[in-house]
Amino acid sequence: MKTDISIFRRQRRILLEPFDCEGILSLLNAGFSLRQCLHVLEDERNTECFAKMRSQLENGEPGDRVMTDFCPDKYRRYLEGFIQVLPVKKALGLSIRMANARQASRKQYLSQAAYPLSMFLLMLCGCLLFSEFCFPALLSMMEGFRIDLSFYSRIASAVRLVSSSLLAFVIIVLILTAVCTRRKYRIKAYCFIASKGILPVIREYVSARFILFYTQCIEMDLHTMQSLQILKSLDSQPLIRMLAAGMDEALRDGNAFEEAMHSRYLDPSLYRFMRIAVHTEGAGNMMNSYLQMSSLRMQRKLKRYSEVIRLVSYAGVGVMLIIVYRILMMPLSVLSDI
Repeated sequence: MKTDISIFRRQRRILLEPFDCEGILSLLNAGFSLRQCLHVLEDERNTECFAKMRSQLENGEPGDRVMTDFCPDKYRRYLEGFIQVLPVKKALGLSIRMANARQASRKQYLSQAAYPLSMFLLMLCGCLLFSEFCFPALLSMMEGFRIDLSFYSRIASAVRLVSSSLLAFVIIVLILTAVCTRRKYRIKAYCFIASKGILPVIREYVSARFILFYTQCIEMDLHTMQSLQILKSLDSQPLIRMLAAGMDEALRDGNAFEEAMHSRYLDPSLYRFMRIAVHTEGAGNMMNSYLQMSSLRMQRKLKRYSEVIRLVSYAGVGVMLIIVYRILMMPLSVLSDI
């Protein structure tokens, strides 16, 4: 039993060794074979990983299968679909481009939203704990001064009710978000949100991601139908696959390219951009312009939401400080009246 566990841990450590996808891609573009790439890039960090790859290649495993087995997870989720319809070099390059673009966009949005949301949650937790433990202690201290504390007791109850209700609401929203983003429910949740017009920012974000993936394919010199076929093979991206399938079906039905983007599951401004692109003969430039506009629009909305959340958080902390100050100053007011 101990031997099996040690073998499993050793294999897991081997699979997690550094694997330089960008370096392999640059050598493949320079005309090197996969075996030659492994020989050039081998060092003490990836010796075991590359030895295992060479062993599989010598046993007759195809290069695409070996690349898929050892590629890092952030690239593998794309490579598994692309490598079925593209050569290894193009599939790896497209996977790297999409993974890096997705990581950059997520990092940008999360960096703007993480701080105000964490501040808001901490404020709610602080208010709830303060109303449960600190308020009763302060009020009990003031009872000896024979002061009417009924007003502050009602304030404590109100703070407890509001903070607990908001905290419960945030927790419910987070749970619903976690459920809806699971692959099993992601498409159904998005179709419901898009068809009902709920939270249009989600439709804008998904549309921008779809266009981002599509432009990455176009920049790899792939034509429209081939790009859609590739996006339809992305099992790890069900929303992108659904949108690509809908657009491919519309094109096969004889609709124009811009009309194929006229869908309730895509951002309406994207359709307007594509109609302009038909007359300017610059679909690629218009898509890049849409991505820039969408990024700026998302940043403005996130900034607006973040400012509102920060103001609410600061206001909540300020109200609590004022209440505490008023309670602590009550004995002085009583002594001054004597």
